[in-house]
Amino acid sequence: AAAVALLTGTPVLAACPVGQYDAVGWNPGGSPEGEPSYRASVSITERGADVCTIDWVVGRNQRFSAVALYDERTQQLHGSYANLQEGWFGVISYRREGDRWVGEWAIYNTGTSDRGREILTRRR
Repeated sequence: AAAVALLTGTPVLAACPVGQYDAVGWNPGGSPEGEPSYRASVSITERGADVCTIDWVVGRNQRFSAVALYDERTQQLHGSYANLQEGWFGVISYRREGDRWVGEWAIYNTGTSDRGREILTRRR
């Protein structure tokens, strides 16, 4: 596929960072130096070459899902997630840092302009 890209000039779409992750997160206004606001199990699956689905399970019963775009060149994953039953949505953006994914997120219409933070670590 890389040879095709060199010959045609068409970028090769890279696969999403598929896998199972453990997450720790801080709600808006929280400091990553302090205790996490939440812990979650996260699953990233591939929907297409560079389109992913991200699913979070926070605690025992909170579930969130996102559709995301993966950029192999910049090692970034950007998504939009929602809790459609409660009528809200948000955005999240991760960047790869070594073997972790460091993310920042925001939720629409929450009354705060602060960002939340989240770190994903792949399960071994």
